[in-house]
Amino acid sequence: MDNMNFISKLIKSIYIARKISNSWEGIAKGNVEVANREIDKALRVYDNPLPYDLAFAGYVKYRAGCFNDAVDIYERALFSIDKSLKLNQDTKNYLRIYIRKPMAISLAMIQKRSEYFDRVYGGEMNINLKNVPDRIKTIHGIRGLEKDSTINLIDC
Repeated sequence: MDNMNFISKLIKSIYIARKISNSWEGIAKGNVEVANREIDKALRVYDNPLPYDLAFAGYVKYRAGCFNDAVDIYERALFSIDKSLKLNQDTKNYLRIYIRKPMAISLAMIQKRSEYFDRVYGGEMNINLKNVPDRIKTIHGIRGLEKDSTINLIDC
């Protein structure tokens, strides 16, 4: 790879990281419009988004009330999670839990079904939180889902 190509990719990576960070800050501060605008900018140039970035982008779309977009992105995220060779099973299940409730609401709002959603909705999941990276737990909070009878969070 020549230096210009490397520099171009580096600049693009920094741009994407900054836009995702701005979007996360927008969500954290309750400014959904900013979060939505920033995630759109990131997705426009992000050629092959990572599974957890897709999961977050789906959440932003859900919060913005863009339910069709949320479902489309969540389906891409679930497919990406399934195919990932870099994520361990606990992290994959954690991300599936992060997606489940907002995807269910989004599907209900647009009165649509999803095969991807049907596969993650049922069944029990055990998740050892020690195997889930802190960065993912911070950005992809699953507060309130611990009480779900189908989820067993293990922190040992």
